[in-house]
Amino acid sequence: FNQIHKKFFKKFKKNILAEINLDTKIIVKKFLIHKNITLNKKIICLQFRDQNFYTGPKTRGTNFEIVEPIVDYLLKKNFVVVRFISKYSAHTFADKRKDYLEINIDDEISKKIQFSFINESSLVICYQGGIHSMNQIVKTPFLQINSIPLNINGLIKPTDKIISKKFFSTVEKKYLSFAEIKKRNLHLYVDIRSTKKNSVDIIDNSLDEILDSINEIIDNKKSENTLF
Repeated sequence: FNQIHKKFFKKFKKNILAEINLDTKIIVKKFLIHKNITLNKKIICLQFRDQNFYTGPKTRGTNFEIVEPIVDYLLKKNFVVVRFISKYSAHTFADKRKDYLEINIDDEISKKIQFSFINESSLVICYQGGIHSMNQIVKTPFLQINSIPLNINGLIKPTDKIISKKFFSTVEKKYLSFAEIKKRNLHLYVDIRSTKKNSVDIIDNSLDEILDSINEIIDNKKSENTLF
């Protein structure tokens, strides 16, 4: 699937599939000033679905415990960090950190603000759904974490990166390769019946895997739309 996206990009040379008619730079600047956030730093946006929205490793969710160290790491790297939340989002910690901002997405105005930040940011880190569809209309690189099932991946740009959840065979005592995952149709089905039949546990991305992928993108290393 990533190879198809890569061939599409090379053939049609498209970075974006639509024209943007919002002045996203002005919207972001005014919002940051209003929230007393530093203006001269690069921005990284985050959106995760935690256990209050999705439950269990077979979903596209991310354990909330991993969000806080990601935020702290990015703040130490001198980024402004913007996390998009909803009424379902787990515990927030907006008041404890300078240059960290949470935006509740609950109406059309907040959606325009969200899009403006995505368009003006240096990186978007997201799950497999929601804002990942905006990838096709902005030039911002996207990092999609905890991707599952493997056949649903909409990132198309060479600067994007996808990292999937891992499949651990409890019988063979090893992680399955992509060839083995495909052979067992686990790239299509990750329900209880399929995982039980194939004796596999699904494992979330580790903090190190996510941080390594973040560094690869912000250090401008070419990812070629890699999935691992």
